[in-house]
Amino acid sequence: MPTGRDLQVNHCVLHIVPEGPTDQILVSDVAYHVLHLSAVCDKTMMEYRQEEKMNKKLYVGGLAYSVTDDQLRDLFATHGSVESASVVRDRGSDSSRGFGFVEMGTQQEAEKAIAALNATEFQGRSLSVNIAKPREPRSGGSRDRW
Repeated sequence: MPTGRDLQVNHCVLHIVPEGPTDQILVSDVAYHVLHLSAVCDKTMMEYRQEEKMNKKLYVGGLAYSVTDDQLRDLFATHGSVESASVVRDRGSDSSRGFGFVEMGTQQEAEKAIAALNATEFQGRSLSVNIAKPREPRSGGSRDRW
């Protein structure tokens, strides 16, 4: 039975086994597998980067309705570098919805901020600070139901 060869591409190892009874591995076969593996690795790296980003993004609930983006940023800046901070606002009235999102510089800073700020009081309200969950896809549909 023919044995295979290992080839490393983009931090992934490709084990190529000849399909025929000979011990030859054709260059065209290798090129096909490298292209396929490269696409798989790129997708995996994109997923990894997305997951890493999500582990830095925090949900902050229980905000006072008067809290601004800058106040939210300042609160979290004492626990690490803040890449972004935003209070979620109602589209129609532009008033705060009482929660927001903060993206920290690293996952470790995010974990430090959670440990320091979850279940603490800020401007008279108890905060809930957690890793943000990925946004659920919304079903499309018309608001006019008649």
